[in-house]
Amino acid sequence: MASRIYCLGEYRLAFNREDNISALSKTGERLVPEDINSRDDQLQFLRHLAAYEFVKGQIEPDSTILEVGCGAGYGSHYLSKSCKEIIGIDVDKPAIEHAQKKYSASNCSFKVYDGAKIPFANDYFDFIVSFQVIEHVDNDAAFVNELKRILKPGGTAFITTPNKTYRLKPGQKPWNRYHKREYYPKELENVLRKIFSDVKVWGVFGNDEITKIEFNRVKTGFLLSIVARLQIRRFIPEKLDFIIARMIRTIKGKKIPETGDRQFLDKYSLADFTVKGENVEGSLDLMGICKKY
Repeated sequence: MASRIYCLGEYRLAFNREDNISALSKTGERLVPEDINSRDDQLQFLRHLAAYEFVKGQIEPDSTILEVGCGAGYGSHYLSKSCKEIIGIDVDKPAIEHAQKKYSASNCSFKVYDGAKIPFANDYFDFIVSFQVIEHVDNDAAFVNELKRILKPGGTAFITTPNKTYRLKPGQKPWNRYHKREYYPKELENVLRKIFSDVKVWGVFGNDEITKIEFNRVKTGFLLSIVARLQIRRFIPEKLDFIIARMIRTIKGKKIPETGDRQFLDKYSLADFTVKGENVEGSLDLMGICKKY
């Protein structure tokens, strides 16, 4: 695969606030498109969608795809328009229930799994997608090995994760309470190369304005890391954790727009994001592209 820039086309969001999303807790780790009410959420959503758009350009119409860690299911649904079949799996039962209700189709289905053994035979799927998952698992090498097991020879796995380069100082542990670890580009490549022989690490980039917004947003994590060092955060219920992060952002003067103030929906789009293989250290997210032989 030659290294080139993929400029992503327009993709406007249509939100229906009447959808039942109460089963999904808002922790900041689980994006639900119908519950986007802030610029930060919008940019996070488009950033994730940019990765799906890239994959859509790589898959074949007759391919079978597995998404590991499908969350609310919007990504699997997005890819289902371009493949023969896609199955989304996740450890979160409420997320799967939401996905089944909203996104199930003749070629798009969802199921719960235990987070360890993927319930499919060897050499089963043409493509595997796993976005923003590897940083959560206890044993990343075992996780990647399981992805390879179910991938057909000649198939490709796409794995994204936040870029540690701009998020953490050297030696600093992740401030995100849900992340076991984060990766520099070379660190991710080293993990993937232990399992796959053909590995490329590319990046998901925003434009200059979006990159600046994200870099400022991540500064909130420094304050959260102080709370973590004081050993307070582990006593905070998960449902309150996201609220506290928002409060810190407000104290820092980065107030989240109110529900009725949604101009950001029109300001930003997929056209503001690219996926490329150059200058990966400056990306927002890393994307491992792994081919099985």
